[in-house]
Amino acid sequence: MHRPPTTGRSAGDPVHIRAPTWGGGGAAWVTLWRMVLAPGTVSPSLDRPSSARGEPGGGLVLAVAGAVGGAGASSLAVALAVAARDGAALVDLAGGGGIDVLLGLEGAEGARWPDLADARGDVDPDLLVSSLPHRRGVSVLSADRRRPGPPDGGVVADVLRALGRRRRTVVVDAGRNEVPDAATHVVLVVPLTVPGLAGALAWRAARTGAPAAATEPVELVVTCGPAPGRLAPDDVATALGVPVAAHVGRIRGARAAVERGDGPPVGHGTALRRAAARVLDAAAARTAGPGAAGGWAATGRRAARAGR
Repeated sequence: MHRPPTTGRSAGDPVHIRAPTWGGGGAAWVTLWRMVLAPGTVSPSLDRPSSARGEPGGGLVLAVAGAVGGAGASSLAVALAVAARDGAALVDLAGGGGIDVLLGLEGAEGARWPDLADARGDVDPDLLVSSLPHRRGVSVLSADRRRPGPPDGGVVADVLRALGRRRRTVVVDAGRNEVPDAATHVVLVVPLTVPGLAGALAWRAARTGAPAAATEPVELVVTCGPAPGRLAPDDVATALGVPVAAHVGRIRGARAAVERGDGPPVGHGTALRRAAARVLDAAAARTAGPGAAGGWAATGRRAARAGR
């Protein structure tokens, strides 16, 4: 990790993080604020008006998970971020080679998760967003294939909080990993296959056995792909007890587009974009919190009709 020494900082000193250069031409310096104070104290440099620092936006934090590997969760996460139309943030917590590679951004300058190892406490949202690579108006925070490893849980929480101050929609590609506590909604991508459904049932059982969060995220289900065994979206909805918000059929040319560096096909009229729009509509209609279960059936029926 290329970072100048940070020892001997005073309370409220900025942390300067040097992001490695992709594609040559210098290095990007990222300045993030870190609270290094005793509990209950306030740094003068961080004690700025809320209009400058930003308050939590109360928007959507959509965690996209795959019932099995290769379900297409990352592609749907990209589509959701693009379809949000509000300058969304796309956050990679799936690990692997990095969602920047999927988007063709592996050569773009900007911070990746390893560069944010010191981003704790009150992270400045404007500086954070400006430090990230962007694609199609989306701020992208990716893993780094050259410096693998999951980010610290505390860093994830503080960074997601900061992104939520400047982005009405934050989409997290969770892959098969744990859903972050900040998630307001979980979108489970389920292939229309017997292994896909079995993986979805196992995923839900694991979440049921996990400690309950203060506010449980709303669950949305997206089915995908052909159904070689004639498994239908309604079968998935019945088995999981959760209505299907959208179905993504066969996506032609997706692999070739990714290989060219164009990213998944998420333009207007594509299957991914249509599915993402339905998921966003369902998420807006179903918010987390007390009484969130009401109206599930109506939402599911509307989404099912739209997907036909």
